[in-house]
Amino acid sequence: MRRLDTILRDLGAYKDNLITMFLKSEKICELLLGENYTDCEIDNLVYSQIFPFPYIENTQTETKPYMCIETDFSSSSHTIKDVMIYVWVYAHKDVIGNKKRVEKYKGSGYAGTFIDILADIIDQDLRKPEHKNKYGVGSPTLKKATPTYPNNNYYGRQMTYVVSDFKVKAINEKKG
Repeated sequence: MRRLDTILRDLGAYKDNLITMFLKSEKICELLLGENYTDCEIDNLVYSQIFPFPYIENTQTETKPYMCIETDFSSSSHTIKDVMIYVWVYAHKDVIGNKKRVEKYKGSGYAGTFIDILADIIDQDLRKPEHKNKYGVGSPTLKKATPTYPNNNYYGRQMTYVVSDFKVKAINEKKG
């Protein structure tokens, strides 16, 4: 049976695919969890430190870094849509100021603060050749990377990407 996907369904699928990609990144997991993290800790990242929507907890007992993802679209033609991917990375000032957390990366060609390094790694992961055409036609293009201040103890960066994709795609469903 053939059915048409909807644009809104695609937006949710983008978020699911992005989260899966981020969870497979050793560098992202290490920056979020620290060295010597476990598979169990990775499994618990979603809805604790990685959110598929903009989020910050009001009361926190630990200072941690966070990532949030959101998607949006605009029509660019009858058959093509432009999908916007928003990625927020933010952390408590104590995490950002922890030099031990970024030492390894600064020696590997990364620069700046904890937030700068995490944002750079996310950007590089999104643009890897193996991800070309995974999120649309070509690779997501970074349109802007702006500072964000969720509250007076947190600082971060919001990255906005755009990728063109077919407006609606036909998919085959297997009968169960």
